[in-house]
Amino acid sequence: MNIIAQEFLSTEEFELLDELLERYVVKGNANAAISDCSELDGFLTAIHLSPTPVMPSFWLPVLFNQESPSFDADIEQLQEFMNLIFRHYNFISRILRLGKKFYQPLLAEVRIERRKLLLLSPWCKGFMLGAKLVKINRQAKIKPFLEIIRQNTKIPKGDVPLMVEQRKTVKQIQNAVLSMFTTLVPVFDEQSKK
Repeated sequence: MNIIAQEFLSTEEFELLDELLERYVVKGNANAAISDCSELDGFLTAIHLSPTPVMPSFWLPVLFNQESPSFDADIEQLQEFMNLIFRHYNFISRILRLGKKFYQPLLAEVRIERRKLLLLSPWCKGFMLGAKLVKINRQAKIKPFLEIIRQNTKIPKGDVPLMVEQRKTVKQIQNAVLSMFTTLVPVFDEQSKK
């Protein structure tokens, strides 16, 4: 089994990660920075776009709403939570280097009436939070790509877009992320081509 397959979380692990995010991060706080796996995926993706390495000690406090995680719970479960976060973090790192054929933002799907809807806004909100944290949102050369993501931070009102339109938007987001990655992280990009 290759390393990427080992790092990729299973459906059950993503469900557990969502539960643990609720327990350790959200904790009933409606203003929690990250509330689900999709937001976490966007946040961690933006962290990986920083031109300089970002230590977990810098971004973990944001994930935990600037508070220390609650240790009143099971230490093993907290360790499992951190393990899942770091496995997903490492997976994103590797998959970004593989490019267009492999990279996909992690989006939830819901049914509204009889139609499926891809939830873009949670992922985009998480991404913009990470972009602000590592200050890539200030880089003029990536503003057009950031704007594609920023436009999708709000939940659409009114008619539900067709799945074809949603997939087109997902493709634009995917291309924007990969363009930012190759623009901002050229050293890593060059290493991955060797």
